[in-house]
Amino acid sequence: MIKLHNGTVPVTHRAFTYVCNGCEKDISSRTDQEVITIVHTFGYGSPKDLERHELHLCEECYDGKLLQLLKIQPNIREVLA
Repeated sequence: MIKLHNGTVPVTHRAFTYVCNGCEKDISSRTDQEVITIVHTFGYGSPKDLERHELHLCEECYDGKLLQLLKIQPNIREVLA
């Protein structure tokens, strides 16, 4: 179990269920989009001391919401297999 601010969720359930934090769509079963996951644990001295924040975005929200907020765009490069 993981304790969240809005309750406790079984880890096994969270491992396979992804809901976009941007638009609330279920992106677990969609094969046409990747799930973008951002995870960060805040360190000592932060107002969020030792909190672990995790969010999931669909590609539409990543492109249309998150990237639009950034003043400096991420470094994007092609990965060759």
